[in-house]
Amino acid sequence: MIFIKLNDKNEVIQTHYRPSDLSDEVLEKGYLVDSIPDMPEGKQKRGKARRLKYYPDTKTFEVVEIDRPLRDGEKLDMLNERITKMEDNITKILSKIILLKDSSGTSE
Repeated sequence: MIFIKLNDKNEVIQTHYRPSDLSDEVLEKGYLVDSIPDMPEGKQKRGKARRLKYYPDTKTFEVVEIDRPLRDGEKLDMLNERITKMEDNITKILSKIILLKDSSGTSE
């Protein structure tokens, strides 16, 4: 058995793999479960954190994604992506302007 403790949102905030070492007082504040599912593999979405939730009524687990503050590196990545997109759009606009100028036959 595994002891889990939940917060007010049913998120697992503590696990203990030897609940026999815990006092009855501590055990009363959580749940004993047979197993805990593994967190899904793969890259996490930017600005999201995975949390394991447990629903005592149905004795089921669920992995949910919650919002979290962006790390500095993620902020820089986002800004670089936005700058690259802006540069691409500026290049497209300038290309269209040049084509319009050339097709109108005007020169400066």
